[in-house]
Amino acid sequence: MLIQKRLVILILVLLSLFSYANSLRGGFVWDDVILINQNPYIQSLKHLGVFFVKDIWKVSLLEVPSGYYRPLLASSFALDYAVWKKNPWGYHLTNLLWHIGAVILVFWLAYALLNDIKFAFLSGALFCVHPIHTEAVAFISGRVDSLCLFFYLAALLMFMRRIRTGRLFWHICSLGFFFAALLVKEMAISFPLIALATDYFFISRQDRGKFISGLKE
Repeated sequence: MLIQKRLVILILVLLSLFSYANSLRGGFVWDDVILINQNPYIQSLKHLGVFFVKDIWKVSLLEVPSGYYRPLLASSFALDYAVWKKNPWGYHLTNLLWHIGAVILVFWLAYALLNDIKFAFLSGALFCVHPIHTEAVAFISGRVDSLCLFFYLAALLMFMRRIRTGRLFWHICSLGFFFAALLVKEMAISFPLIALATDYFFISRQDRGKFISGLKE
């Protein structure tokens, strides 16, 4: 079964590369110009701390408040700049890698929920090639969605492991990934409700008396 899972993951990675390899030839467009290409704040890692006290558009060329608090997104741009400078190829590669990571976690989540590798593979493959993700992969600033989803799904998987094993370690990991997702995009605030729903409908569906019991131990 382990070999089968590894083969499925390899297929999903190759499918992702085949679907979005052409995005590597793209340049900076729309918000990329202001948030990345012409942003003096991402050009030095000494500004990383600033990203955590100001919203993302305040630490850009425009320096205007927007209400979007996304420090890990801005930090990812700064880390990319440290490696790639103003070469958009590297930023697009980072986007593609985050998408691949999210695809793999979709596969693992589907398998963890239903214990059906065929269903899990189809779930990951559909997520991988669905055109709704084109902006998140091909538009550099659109990585906010893939980045947030990666941490969100990781938090959910760790939460499920916590419920099933009762180990506090997995609970701490889940909280860590949850807060990371929050620092990428605001929609991550929905995680507690999704986690409880996952426990209720999947983990504890055979015995409602065990609902969130793992958190009480």
